[in-house]
Amino acid sequence: MERYVFISYSTQNTEIAFRIKEYLEHKGYPVWIAPTDIPVGERYCNVIEKSIRNCRCFVLLITPSILRSQWIDKEIERAIHYRKPVLGVVLEPAELNDELRFLLSNTQISDCVRSIDDGDPALQSVLRSLAFLFEEGERQAKPLAVDEFSAVRSERNMGKAQLIATAKGLIEGFLASPQRAVEVLSRLHFKEVNTYLRLLWEEVSAEEKRTIERNLIAAYRRVRLDPDVTGRREYAVKGQLIYYLTRFCAPTAEGELTDTLKAFYEGEDNVWQRQSLAYGLASAGEFEVPCDYAQKVFAGRDEDVVNRSWTLIFFGDVRDCDPYLYLDDGTAGWNKAREARLSRLKRNDPKAMAYRALDLAVLFAFYRSRNWSDFDAVDYEVIRKAEVSSPEMPKSVKKFNKSIQKELTDRLKAVRDTAQDADDRLGCT
Repeated sequence: MERYVFISYSTQNTEIAFRIKEYLEHKGYPVWIAPTDIPVGERYCNVIEKSIRNCRCFVLLITPSILRSQWIDKEIERAIHYRKPVLGVVLEPAELNDELRFLLSNTQISDCVRSIDDGDPALQSVLRSLAFLFEEGERQAKPLAVDEFSAVRSERNMGKAQLIATAKGLIEGFLASPQRAVEVLSRLHFKEVNTYLRLLWEEVSAEEKRTIERNLIAAYRRVRLDPDVTGRREYAVKGQLIYYLTRFCAPTAEGELTDTLKAFYEGEDNVWQRQSLAYGLASAGEFEVPCDYAQKVFAGRDEDVVNRSWTLIFFGDVRDCDPYLYLDDGTAGWNKAREARLSRLKRNDPKAMAYRALDLAVLFAFYRSRNWSDFDAVDYEVIRKAEVSSPEMPKSVKKFNKSIQKELTDRLKAVRDTAQDADDRLGCT
């Protein structure tokens, strides 16, 4: 996330939009605004999408003209999609239509700005909001090595007694209340603690497990509505809630908890949390949600880079990086992640088959991101021989698995044959 304000406005308000741009820049806030910040020859839609995704906050200039602008609705939708803070700055009173009222239902909207100067109280209120958002953004953007991730590293260096005590603290928090569950999960916990948590879980009674399940579900719903749980804390808490619900509360393929998690997936717009839900539901033996997520990875949507990035950190190919800020650029090694996915492709047990769509999609995404050059003959044979259907799979999942397996083997074979032809030519010279 970069440090600038994205200004969204109707072209009928160009003059005042640029006056506000100059005013904000004079106050020290970098501003991105179309069309001046769109490089010559670039497509507007691509540049605007990227600029919204990378901005610190999104400022909408509200006048009656925005009601007639198709671009405005799209820009607001993308800002909401990327969970950007949206500030509505009223320049002229406007009766919003139903669509804009819906899109801006959770947006802070200023009083009407009468003049672009330090004497306008509404504009000064906007500046105070920007100051808060930029300060909050700087706090959340600190590398985890300074705060949360240093705690994770120290957790990895804990002795057995400390790890057990931390695991006990998690269970006690889960049992206490939804609010306490949120508090104990505000810090990331990795496999070292979870190994002992799994051992302690065997001592938890059936009634206590039901209480924990109810509290974790309520905590997830609470986090979605709590304005104090934002940024990386929100990502960490929700991701861990999903992990413990799916890995410890033992949902079944068609159980009530699984139905609740599927509803969470449908209502979740954050790609990191949708990934957690997809993998969690796969662990429960559910097929359709993991396949839906795998299709998005295969299509190269936001889920692709998020999945690759998280996978690299999870398996340790990339270390000491914030899992919610790190983005794979196609250069990091991925040997551990690759071996884990190929290893599961060799298995045909029900759990492995539930992950099949995800494993094939993430392998495809990694090869694609590295220009199809990072593989060997062993990879090809494992993928070619992998079983991609089972009696329990819906037809749509079987169809997707077969299609991506064919795409993978065709592409890898083509790369292999090209390399062989090059070797043959070199041998003839």
